Amino acid sequence: MSTESNSITLGDFCPWNTWSRVMETVTVRDKVFNYGTQLEKDLTTNRVYLIQSADTLRIKNVGLLIWTVAAHVQNTVLRVFTMLSLYTCLENSDKLTLSDRLTLLGKDVLKLAATPVVVVALEAAALYGMICPKEGRKEYASIERFSHSKLGIRGRDLFGRNSPYCAPCYQPDFGRDRY
Repeated sequence: MSTESNSITLGDFCPWNTWSRVMETVTVRDKVFNYGTQLEKDLTTNRVYLIQSADTLRIKNVGLLIWTVAAHVQNTVLRVFTMLSLYTCLENSDKLTLSDRLTLLGKDVLKLAATPVVVVALEAAALYGMICPKEGRKEYASIERFSHSKLGIRGRDLFGRNSPYCAPCYQPDFGRDRY
């Protein structure tokens, strides 16, 4: 199985997982050093996640129950206004042919149609995270990665960071780029 953080496999949607704690390591000139950060490894997919307590994950899931709907409604409204301005404004008429406009319009209509399904799936994952926090986090992150990479649907980070996800801290390998 691929462990690339953006790839999606069926194992990412497995609701029952085995977890182990691992120590993050850094390799410098063929020598391996313990970095000191403990991570949780999902043995189903070999992805690593930040260690967070069950209570912390439950609190985050409560916030996501509210924020997910708000963020996706906001993005849907913005997409509708973008569609109306992009496909109807005269200033864009010289840049796009009619077939290009219809193709883009069709893609955006499909994104609009898929958004409620994605929101319901994310809400279900957040509710599942209230019962099984680690598995709910993994499901939420997998649905977000799938909706962003395959459908082009972006969430909106609560803190306004430039992230395609509502919960970037749920993603596997979160923060790896800082090393």
